[in-house]
Amino acid sequence: MTAVQIVDARFEPCTQRLRDPTWKFARATVPNLEGHVLVLTDDVGTRGCGYVHAIPAITTHGAGAEAALALLAPLLVGRRADDLAGILEEIDATLAFNPSVKAGIDMALHDLLARRLGVPVHVLLGGRLHDRIAQSRILPIKQPADMAAKAAELAEAGYRQLKLKLSGDTALDAARIAAVRHAAGSGVALAMSLQAASTIKVLPFACELAEHLHLLDDPFTELAVTDGAIDVPRQAPGCGVEFNS
Repeated sequence: MTAVQIVDARFEPCTQRLRDPTWKFARATVPNLEGHVLVLTDDVGTRGCGYVHAIPAITTHGAGAEAALALLAPLLVGRRADDLAGILEEIDATLAFNPSVKAGIDMALHDLLARRLGVPVHVLLGGRLHDRIAQSRILPIKQPADMAAKAAELAEAGYRQLKLKLSGDTALDAARIAAVRHAAGSGVALAMSLQAASTIKVLPFACELAEHLHLLDDPFTELAVTDGAIDVPRQAPGCGVEFNS
């Protein structure tokens, strides 16, 4: 196969309104997602797409993503699509931070190259490990009864993993966990995010009440890591801990 040269790089806004305009996590209310779709075209007309995520409290806002894409997209034109590492290295050197924009570029490059080669993207990533991947859904912060009702609805729809957003109010968060566990049933795995919660006292309650808890997401990003905090995973060996910082 001849070299795959990128001849065009353009992006379009992709704003998605949430069905629930009051959707909330600890840092912000998110009524819509102001993302962008990056489209790369090679010299024979093959196109690859990548999605740029934009939530101000997590990555950047829509205008920020647009500005970063306006700076970086021209750097892709004329490059070989199979020079993935070289392109991404230049992108990193050109603009600091902006991980969601760089992720979108990464996606588009892989999508373009895989389509040109006529193979699934997993071939470029080392091969397929699973035939199917279970999809997880996030439960936004609401009153326990409301979160329980949504958990029951999602479990009935076939979802087998739910991620809870918690507020840091220990008693209320414990009630949320218990309500969701009861409503979803034992066949649904729970993951929990404490990203901007003001206390970690809920962690022992979480591990005790969530029988099938698989993951505690980012519990110490904005908190001092005390001995007590570190002890929590040891006290509940079934709970995995993920650090995003």
